[in-house]
Amino acid sequence: MLKATPFIDSSLKMHFDTVFRSILLASLLLTSPVIHAAPTYTVIDLGTLGGKGSWATGVNAQRQVIGSSYLSDDITSHAFIYDAGTMTDLGTLGGRSSWAAAINDKGQVVGSSITSDGSYIRVEAFLYSNGVMTGLGSLGGISSEARGINASGDIVGVSETTTDWRAFIYSAGVMTNLGAIGGEESIAQAINDSGVIAGRSTSSTNNSTTAVIFRSGMIEDLGAMSGWSAVAWGINSAGDVVGQYWTMNPFNGRSFIYSNKTMTDIGTLGGSGTMALSINSRGQIVGMSSTLGDVDRHPFLYEAGVMRDLTDQIPGWTITSLTGINDNGDIVGQGYDSTGKYRALLLIANDATDIPEPSGAALAILSGVALIRRRRRITAQPTAAYPRKAVMPSRRTAD
Repeated sequence: MLKATPFIDSSLKMHFDTVFRSILLASLLLTSPVIHAAPTYTVIDLGTLGGKGSWATGVNAQRQVIGSSYLSDDITSHAFIYDAGTMTDLGTLGGRSSWAAAINDKGQVVGSSITSDGSYIRVEAFLYSNGVMTGLGSLGGISSEARGINASGDIVGVSETTTDWRAFIYSAGVMTNLGAIGGEESIAQAINDSGVIAGRSTSSTNNSTTAVIFRSGMIEDLGAMSGWSAVAWGINSAGDVVGQYWTMNPFNGRSFIYSNKTMTDIGTLGGSGTMALSINSRGQIVGMSSTLGDVDRHPFLYEAGVMRDLTDQIPGWTITSLTGINDNGDIVGQGYDSTGKYRALLLIANDATDIPEPSGAALAILSGVALIRRRRRITAQPTAAYPRKAVMPSRRTAD
């Protein structure tokens, strides 16, 4: 009796393989969480304006960086903008020093400068646009400082009045007092493109400070978690706020994210304190955290509920502060190298791949695919035309 030799047509075999792989891929993409691989960075030393040190405070989508640098006397500092490899001195409002605080995607810079009277007491908020630095005045007092600017050119900060300090918004040439919850002062730190402002205000009850949002003429108290004082440092396009709160130990600050009306402590790198200063539209937060035993402070990136230590991703530098992150994930801050050189730094994010982690359902399908393929190999023995070739699905993971 003749025995039929089991045979699988090549087109049918390809069809089976395609179906199995499609099922597996769909299960990975649809049912699996995504692991965000830790990014690596290209570190750019921004140099100085002639002095021994510089520090960065902000970066926009075009990787224009702003900050301040010592001049050759290592006493005087001037605001700068760094663009395409060149650091430009923004000058002052006639006084000795100036400091840059924020930049928008149009390259407009805000900050504060000592004025022409030469006094270190009088400081005035400025806008630097199209190569010209312009003073913004005050709310009636001696000094003012600009802290943030959005895409529309609306500027926020803090100014003296005749009696106290108040948060302000400067728009269309007019500086407006934003008020306070109570007590003696309020400060506006940042503004998003929707005009929502993050900052702080003195509480009327115990004269402590609380994180607040200024929105549509109203002040919303974000609270201070379990602490006695809090401040909001940054806000993104979605209205998520990053800030810091303090317990009864004023030297042990902790960082929070405020989203969907909930304030959440973002944790630490093993120590007792953190300082987070900036958040981008992707919800990425940067700052510094103490490590186990509070013996050191390391730079971190916080994303999707996970805080990652960036020390190993920034070779050659000891980071002392991370102050800003743009929507591309590029970070600015400052640090020193092995020679003790202290510099403003731009950390350009290299591409990091999002890797799907197989879930329980995906692994179950994976096991089923393997079982079906095994049974098919038993009934369809390899021939010379179709030798056996083990095809094992791979599982990639990220640290």
